[in-house]
Amino acid sequence: MPVILDPDAAAVYKAFSGRPDRPPYETVSPAEARELYLKGRPRHQSRPPELKSVQPLAIPSPTGADSRADLYAR
Repeated sequence: MPVILDPDAAAVYKAFSGRPDRPPYETVSPAEARELYLKGRPRHQSRPPELKSVQPLAIPSPTGADSRADLYAR
C-alpha cells in the first residue's frame, strides 16, 4: 500500500529528493536525514525568527497522563 503524503510535505520531499549531493532520505537514519535537511535549509528557507521565550506546558488528558507541549513567544 503506497504512503500518501500531505501535499506540502510531498513538495518538500520532492525538492530534496534526487539531488546528486545527498543520499535519498529513506536510505539514512532519522538523525542523518535531519542533519541533511538542516544543511540544505539555507538554500530554501530564511533563518527562523529568534524566540523571546519557550514555556513548557502540561496539557491534562482524560486518562490522567498529561501531554507535554511548549509555548513559543517571539
